[in-house]
Amino acid sequence: MADTWAAKLQHARQALQPFTPLLGRWEGEGEAHGEPQSGTLDVRLVLDDTSIEVRECSGDYEDRCFYRWEPESASLRVLHLAPGQLEDHPVELTGEGLVWVTGPDAPAVEWRIEGPELVCFVIWPKTRHIEIQMRYHKVP
Repeated sequence: MADTWAAKLQHARQALQPFTPLLGRWEGEGEAHGEPQSGTLDVRLVLDDTSIEVRECSGDYEDRCFYRWEPESASLRVLHLAPGQLEDHPVELTGEGLVWVTGPDAPAVEWRIEGPELVCFVIWPKTRHIEIQMRYHKVP
């Protein structure tokens, strides 16, 4: 049993290795619902280095995301916590970053790495308009 547990931990850590360049503090600007916005991201390894926590603060909004490898489904997942909500979504990797696999009534969330920037796009359900777009740069 211990060997199985150790193997799961090791696999979870290995699955997150491509994301370690994102660790650290990020500051950014953009637009949310038609209004200028600034914000920060704090990205760190947590839970014995088996999850990546992303703490986002933007204006008076704050949320947390925990990205983790789920061995049972052999997939990357995100647990999103925000005021009054808790959601769990599969995550797909793209050539530029990642996208949350959400249902038709949930916002579409995409993260892209564009050169030295980390860019977030959020499209609300039943629209094709980007409601939130933030561009972050890493703070040395």
